[in-house]
Amino acid sequence: MKNIKRHLRKIIRESEESEQSRGDRLVSHMVDALVAYLRSDDMLLSTDEVADWLLGEFKLSRPGSPVPHGLIDRVLNDVRLDDLYEPRDDAWGESEVPYAGPGDDSVFNEGKTMKVTKRQLKRIIKEEKRKLLNETVADMKHVQDLIDSVSFKFADSTAQKFADQFTEDMKGMFIESPEIFSQSQDEWHEEVEYAAEIVYDDLAAKLEGAIKTAIKPIVEYVVEDLETKLHNGEFGGY
Repeated sequence: MKNIKRHLRKIIRESEESEQSRGDRLVSHMVDALVAYLRSDDMLLSTDEVADWLLGEFKLSRPGSPVPHGLIDRVLNDVRLDDLYEPRDDAWGESEVPYAGPGDDSVFNEGKTMKVTKRQLKRIIKEEKRKLLNETVADMKHVQDLIDSVSFKFADSTAQKFADQFTEDMKGMFIESPEIFSQSQDEWHEEVEYAAEIVYDDLAAKLEGAIKTAIKPIVEYVVEDLETKLHNGEFGGY
């Protein structure tokens, strides 16, 4: 019995060693393929994108089967990939871009380039967009002031017209049917004038807010769209 157990343990150990050897060979093959792929073109990939490429390239992802994260981790931790990974930016690959990021005091000499990772490029683009947005917002202050002015003037004139019409209609009621009123005509006129002020105030406030809400996005869209077209030179032929 002891000999049988010893023999079984030997078979299991040899099987595990053989399995480990096959796994090592697979990892080595995957690393070689990944290195070749990353160096085949000017590209920068995130860890998730690299993992997806490995799963697809080596058909490791099958419906109903778990994703072999352990195998992927072994590949990504191989020392042969050290020069192709920027951990700070989680970027795999090589890309040479002659561009200095925002706030970067470095100067590029003619004919020289600087390696910039994908994440760094995203930060650079985001910063440039933020700067452009700030400039646009600053420029849009004049537009906003104009929107406020137009909204107030339109709301004021419209509310005043409605209030005047309300006053005329209410006062006319007394003239047409004085018998239905318990107060004198002067008292009724005073009450109508007071009510008309409320009509004006409520209408003016609500109209001004509604007009701003309605026209602000339209004005901003048209102005920004035309500004972009101007910057792109789309009106150069006119």
